[in-house]
Amino acid sequence: VEGMQWTGTNCTGKPLLLDRAEATALATERWKAEGVGWRIPRAAELQRLVDKSLSPPGLNPQMFPSAPGQWHWSATANVNAPSVN
Repeated sequence: VEGMQWTGTNCTGKPLLLDRAEATALATERWKAEGVGWRIPRAAELQRLVDKSLSPPGLNPQMFPSAPGQWHWSATANVNAPSVN
């Protein structure tokens, strides 16, 4: 989650609330600045991180402790379209 940092045991910080265009632009900006291939994950990638036993389903808290339970952006423009890898 952009704005939060991993401490080795937990995430700290305040998550940035961005719209999809801002999230995409920030990933591109960081890619250029850091030389790391930052990008917004595809819907299929996010689905693998969701714990469906939670009510409502959300990011797996074992993998993402302290992550906000809000919606997360995907690079997939149409989640009803067939996935292309």
